[in-house]
Amino acid sequence: MAQHWAEQKDFPNFCFDRLSGRLIMASGCHPRNLDIPCYEIGYWCRASQQGKGFVNECVLGIVQMAFEKAGAARLEIR
Repeated sequence: MAQHWAEQKDFPNFCFDRLSGRLIMASGCHPRNLDIPCYEIGYWCRASQQGKGFVNECVLGIVQMAFEKAGAARLEIR
């Protein structure tokens, strides 16, 4: 995954609880059509952690990264 980040092929993210180290959610920004360039945001959040703002915070960061760093012209979320 680190190599994919370095090569800007795929951008996975994982969020962990600071105290317990337990996985809270996983997300990513995945290239779909680099001719445009178009990326897709995907995410999964542990049911017990939903509604606490983790997904919102993560997606806002991904959106910023996609447009400012990866040069996205289009971004989809599913």
